[in-house]
Amino acid sequence: MGGPQAHAKLRWKSVQATHRRKTGVVWWAFSKSKRKSVLNMAVRWREWRWAVFLCFSTILGFLLSRHAFWIDEAQAWQIAVHTDSISSLFHQMRYEGHPALWFLFLRGFGVFFDSPKAMLGAHWLLASLNAFLIIWFCPIPPWQRIACCFGYFMLFEYGVICRNYAIGTLLAFAFVVVHSHYKRAVIGPALLLALLVHTSIYGVFLAISLLAYLIADLWVDGRASRLRLLAAIVIVGVSLAAMVSYINPPADNGAVEYYRKYRQDLTAQT
Repeated sequence: MGGPQAHAKLRWKSVQATHRRKTGVVWWAFSKSKRKSVLNMAVRWREWRWAVFLCFSTILGFLLSRHAFWIDEAQAWQIAVHTDSISSLFHQMRYEGHPALWFLFLRGFGVFFDSPKAMLGAHWLLASLNAFLIIWFCPIPPWQRIACCFGYFMLFEYGVICRNYAIGTLLAFAFVVVHSHYKRAVIGPALLLALLVHTSIYGVFLAISLLAYLIADLWVDGRASRLRLLAAIVIVGVSLAAMVSYINPPADNGAVEYYRKYRQDLTAQT
């Protein structure tokens, strides 16, 4: 009963079930040669994905070693590392116009490293984790995963440029992975969205959109109670309210003064 043939049969059934779950295609609809081709491609990809990931990380590391900081990148490091306390850091956020998670992340690195070049290492870690999630978990063909990782956005915009984009992308990808693997989870995905709110203004809109998707998906299939869905809304809502409270610009903010002057000029012209 436990011989090699029985184990091979169980393994075959597992492959069928995995393929059906990931692609939605009935395995036996394929011809024998097609099934063999799909299996061979899956095996080859499992062998090569580490090489793809290491290649991405190496190229990204080289590009980051040649990267010269832009003013806003250096400013984020100075604010995160050289403010007196966490409360002072949140006070400074009112003049930045950005949520605090990226600054807190840099402050954590600043505890161990004094040089701004540590930010390059921090961003290399975030961008590499983004590529890891795409290569291992994204339900698209391998060549599309490779193209996504080595494209402009993942390699340069969210890889080389050290801003708060990469950490927001990482949280969004993590939400998708968690929700796709744990269909009944509510609190975990909601906590990821609560953190996503504190990455950028774009992250706020993305978090609200993903929260709406989460509620609709769980509500339609009846996989979560109303109480759990309400808890998810409360978690993200409280996080959003907290972000608005500390990012609200004061009256002496330069952007506020510019906006007020612009409104006065516009009113005078009309």
